[in-house]
Formats: sequence, structure tokens, C-alpha cells
Amino acid sequence: MGVSTRRENLKELASIRTSKDLNYLRSLFPYDPESGVFTIEITIDHYDEIFNEWDPSPFRRRDLHPDLTDYLDYCSKEIPLKYPIRLSIEVPEEKRNATAEKMVEQGIRNNIRMDIFQLNKEIGKSDTLAILEMVFAFFFLFIAYYLMGLELEGTFYRAAIEGISIWGWVLEWQGILGFFFAKPGHRKQKKEYTRYLNAEVVFKNKKQTFTTANPSLIKKRVASPHSPSRTKKKRKLPASQNPPHATPLKRKKR
Repeated sequence: MGVSTRRENLKELASIRTSKDLNYLRSLFPYDPESGVFTIEITIDHYDEIFNEWDPSPFRRRDLHPDLTDYLDYCSKEIPLKYPIRLSIEVPEEKRNATAEKMVEQGIRNNIRMDIFQLNKEIGKSDTLAILEMVFAFFFLFIAYYLMGLELEGTFYRAAIEGISIWGWVLEWQGILGFFFAKPGHRKQKKEYTRYLNAEVVFKNKKQTFTTANPSLIKKRVASPHSPSRTKKKRKLPASQNPPHATPLKRKKR
């Protein structure tokens, strides 16, 4: 009974923690409860702001802006991998261009594919290096055990055998670390890239804000007939309270 009660308490704590995390994410990113998709909003004034301003290539081949890359990395770390995402790019209505939007979407996906390609190359290099380290480790260990069987005498031979044996164990440990323990980080990063690659990219009009610079967008207040009037009536001072210097002075005739 005690074990089952403890398990139920742990499940309740886990559900509470999950609900708190979900509420926190909802406060940061728009959330669709029906599809379970979090939306990452990007607001720009022109399509060029998405890509690197120093890259003269077309949108399809241009690199993403470093600030946008950092922002997407931050969002990817905040949103768990179990939730799908959507990229919502807000553009001013007068600058919307369907052809440019298709090229921008293709450019974003090409950048993500390139990131996945570079990550696969790094994983391949890491695996190759780990395999080579393990091969050399077995080679050194084989030589060390072979020399031990010869029963050679002398301090030099003993030191050489010990050194070869130590190098063999070190290389074997490095190979195990590189082949097994370095992959989880690469796998997580690859899943993040794949989620961005499969994400829906939508464009919509930029939200209008009410500012005094555009009087047509200012909301007018409508006074309620039951609310008291705020107009102030001018109070007139009585004649006796007028200051003496208010009347014009008359010059005396000489």
C-alpha cells in the first residue's frame, strides 16, 4: 500500500509539474490546444531581415541572419521536442509578396537542410575517430600482453610495456566515450533541426498598433448618457473681487 501510494504521489507531482511547464510555455508562445502546436512569431519590416545582410546570394541560397538563428535556438531549447512548432512571420500588408514568401520559405528550409548535413558530417567524423581509437587501443593492448608473455628483464622493457598498456587503455576509453556518450547530444540537435524542417511556415499581415501618428487608428471614446459630464464651467468672479490694476489708469490733466 505504501509503495502504490508513493507512486500515485509521484504521478501527481509529475502531472502538476507538466501543467506548470505548459502554462509557462503558453505565456511565452501562442499554443493551439487542438493540434498541440506552439507558434514562434517573427516580426519583420522586409523579407531581407530574415537573411544575412552581407550575403548577396538569392533568398534560396542565402544564410539566415545570426540574430534569427540565435532566437530559433532559444525557442527550440524552451519548447520540448514532443511539441510540434509553427513559424509565423508577420510582414507589413503593403509589402506582402507571394513569390518572395515562397523563396523565403525555401531559403529557410535549405538552411536547415545544410545544418543537418553539417551535423551528419560531424557525427561521421566522430564515429570514424572513435573506431580508429578503439582499433589502435586493441593493437597496443595486444602488443603489451605479447611482450609480457616474453618475460623480458630490465627496467626499460618494463617501462615500455607499462607505457604501451596505459596508452591502449586510454585510447579504448576515449573511443568508448566518443562512440557511445557523445551521440545523445548530436541526436537531440538533429531532432531539433528535423522539427524545424517539418514545421509549417505561414506569413500574415503585421499587427497594427494604435499610435498618435496615425489618427485614423485612434479609438474614440463614446460617453455614456448616464455618466456625469466632465465639462467644466468657467466661474466668473464678482465685480468687488476684481483686482485694482484690472481697470485702466487715467492720466491727470495738467
